[in-house]
Amino acid sequence: EDGEMGDVQFDDEGGEGDTMVVQRDLDRVLSSQARQTIAEIDEFKGAWRALGVLADQLALAKGTVAEALASTLVRQRRVTLDLGRRLVERAVLELPDDAFYLTLDEVEDGMRGEPGAYTARVRLRREDDARWAAFRAPRLIDPRG
Repeated sequence: EDGEMGDVQFDDEGGEGDTMVVQRDLDRVLSSQARQTIAEIDEFKGAWRALGVLADQLALAKGTVAEALASTLVRQRRVTLDLGRRLVERAVLELPDDAFYLTLDEVEDGMRGEPGAYTARVRLRREDDARWAAFRAPRLIDPRG
């Protein structure tokens, strides 16, 4: 019997019915996979946004810490130079910035008038500092020695 265009024969002779079922099952699987992929993308976008917020917060915290550290270092430098000027006035040091080459205990001893070879210590530490400043570290270290 003649069928019309687009008609599908669902019997053993036509063979089309099985193909339609397989195609419908494949469409369901593909649709399910597409929905899963969309859900994963949405989840990824949410995680990406959260990471962006976290990165912004981290940058803000880093800036805050850097400002606090810089401020502390500026104050510490001012105090050290003031102590250095006082030690120069007391003839303990030659230059105010020599105080940067003394330990806290040495500065305290110098302020109390304790005897010590402060200028000699400063000279040795300046020389050591200059030696390390001239040192060029190797770009690569050979593990074999």
